[in-house]
Formats: sequence, structure tokens, C-alpha cells
Amino acid sequence: MTITSGFTRMTAKRRQNPSLRRANPTSLYRSKAIMPARTGPGYRRDMAREPAEHPSPPAPLDALDGVAENGRSNAPVRGDKTVRTVQDGTVSWTVILPVKRLEVAKSRLRGAVDPAVHEALALAMALDTVAAALACRVAGRVVVVSADRAVGAAAAELGAEVILDVPDAGLNPALAYAATLVRPRGSAASLPGVAALTADLPALRPDELTAALRAAEAGDTIRRAFVSDAAGTGTVLLAARPGIGLEPCFGAGSAAAHAVSGAMMLHGDWPSLRRDVDTADDLTEAVRIGLGPRTGALVLSGALPLEPALDPVPDLVPTEPTGVLVDPRAIGVLGG
Repeated sequence: MTITSGFTRMTAKRRQNPSLRRANPTSLYRSKAIMPARTGPGYRRDMAREPAEHPSPPAPLDALDGVAENGRSNAPVRGDKTVRTVQDGTVSWTVILPVKRLEVAKSRLRGAVDPAVHEALALAMALDTVAAALACRVAGRVVVVSADRAVGAAAAELGAEVILDVPDAGLNPALAYAATLVRPRGSAASLPGVAALTADLPALRPDELTAALRAAEAGDTIRRAFVSDAAGTGTVLLAARPGIGLEPCFGAGSAAAHAVSGAMMLHGDWPSLRRDVDTADDLTEAVRIGLGPRTGALVLSGALPLEPALDPVPDLVPTEPTGVLVDPRAIGVLGG
């Protein structure tokens, strides 16, 4: 080929006639925000890849309680693809607790509890349940879904993630909505298990929740599992293994409904997990098992109907890990 001043003849012609010039290869890609693959100093390989969709700006936060207007707390609830594990290397669970608006929560207790403390009791029981879930060794994430911003703010202070209950149509829609947000997209085998836990378990022991969740992932035959309440008719815990839909059926006769849906009933000695509180008698039984510090403080106030009633005593003891001073009988065995 004839060389002309260091260029090929075709190159020389292109220089003389602009119409023959090649388009700038970089300009071809700028419209798609892609750079062509190159090599050389300073070049990053990721420049050749098509960038991901521009992320949405952070959701504005409510100035009063720090909960995002889209229902999320500062902690992410969507798109987090980290597979969390616990100390023994097993995949951890995401535990979701639905909490109704305080003005309509625990309606069966309204006739038995002073109206002035009813909402405080509902909140105290929910927060004691959240605190126990946060202390569970296999709970990688604890998420509260509620339409009540006071509940969300208090749960966030404890360290839970918060999702606004957008459907605001009951426990099952709230759980189904939250489950779609907390589960990351990706390979089904890498998804963490998701569990729904009722928020009226003021005596809940973290070790019992840990044991129940580990039982839910034992063997290869269990896909969904549930724990019935003390009466055997309701449900306190519903767990779905990685890649399996939650399919909540909470409500009257939920134990039978979950069994019919294909979930397996788990059997274990978990009295604090099974002790949900719907009536004054349930609350008395929870006191016998041992309450969390928030509900225990309300018990000591004397505003709650308990049989037998607690007599005031001067000697208070600190609870762990909060250090709140409560009557030892409110966190242990009531009476003799």
C-alpha cells in the first residue's frame, strides 16, 4: 500500500474530504451513556458497561418522627441483596411484625382495660415483642409494618426497620405488602427466609423464637411452617423458607387456615412464643411467664386488671439489656 506522509492513502483522502470521515466512535455511545471498550492507563473496565438505571432520590423524611413518607425508615428495605448469616453460618430470617393503628389495636381488651392506658398497653406489648425479635440469634432483619407513625418511630428507636402499611386493610394485606418489599430480587436459593410474627407477645423470649425459626428450616420437606397460639386456634408465627411465598392467613381460626394452605404446624415447648394477649386473662398468664420491661412497667402502675393483683413493693431490679427498673414479679412468676 502506498504511504503518504505517514498515513494510508484512504486516510489522506478522508482528511481532505470531511464527508468520508468516520463518525467519532465516542459520540455513538454518548446517547446511551456507554463508552466503547478500550485499554490503556486510566481506563476503568466498568466504563464499557451499560450503567444501571438512575437510582431514585432518597425519600423525604417526616420531620417529626424520622419515618420516610414512603413508609420506610432510614434503613433500606428494598433492593438489599446481602445474604445475612448468623454465627453458626446458617441463613438468617427476616422477621415482619404487623402493628395496627393504636386506636383500633387489641379491641378485645378495650372492655377490660382502662381506656386511658389501652393504647399505651398495645404499644408496650408491641415494643416488647420487637425487642425480643431483635435479640433473636437467627433474625437478620426485624421489620415493623404499621400505618401508625408513633409505632414506627418507637420501633425505629429500638433498631427495627419500618414500613408504612400502605394497604391499611388488616394484618394479611400488611404482611403481603411488606413481604414484597423486604425480599430482594435474585436467585431464589439466596433469598432469606421470611417470618410473620404477631406483635402481642409481651412475654416472648428470644431463645424460643430462635428455636422455632430453626425448626422451620429443619429438613427438606418444610416449605412453610407455623406455630399456633396457646389456645391452638390462632397463629403467632408463620415462616416461609427461602424462595417460598409467605401466604399469610391470619384471623379467626388461622391455625386451621394455615394448615389447609399447606403450612406445617411446628410442635415445641415455647410458652412465651405461644402466649399472645387478647384478653385480661391472657395478660395475667403472660405476667406469670414474665413480661418485657415496657409492659411490666404498666403492670406495676396498677392500671391493668390482674388476678391476683400485684402489691407494691419497694425493691426493684434492673432488667437486661435495657436496665429498666421493674418489680421482679412482673418479669418472673406472679404469686407463688
